[in-house]
Amino acid sequence: MLIRRLLSSSGVHAVDKKSRIVILGCGWGGFRLARVLDKKKFDVTVISPRNHFVFTPLLPSTAVGTIEFRCVQEPIRTVKGIDYYQAASKTIDFGKKEILCHSVYDNSAEFRQKLS
Repeated sequence: MLIRRLLSSSGVHAVDKKSRIVILGCGWGGFRLARVLDKKKFDVTVISPRNHFVFTPLLPSTAVGTIEFRCVQEPIRTVKGIDYYQAASKTIDFGKKEILCHSVYDNSAEFRQKLS
């Protein structure tokens, strides 16, 4: 079973050819990059096994009850105008410009994501 979540704000991609950016992972760098990229200039795709970003320095505070857990994690769905695949990347073929990914739920389910 492969989970693909379309998080595009319009639901339809524009006809004009935008440059494509594929972000692997939604950690510190990936989440920030997905948020700040201009979606009018770039077609942004995020591939990550986790559908959220966790601000790890504050996790000990959640364990002792100083702050709530929802204050230290941010779902990827809050980033508008991106395509999101909940999967893990296995290999990147720069010659063919594609990424081989597999589902986090079923390791036998694979797909290829084009980079261009």
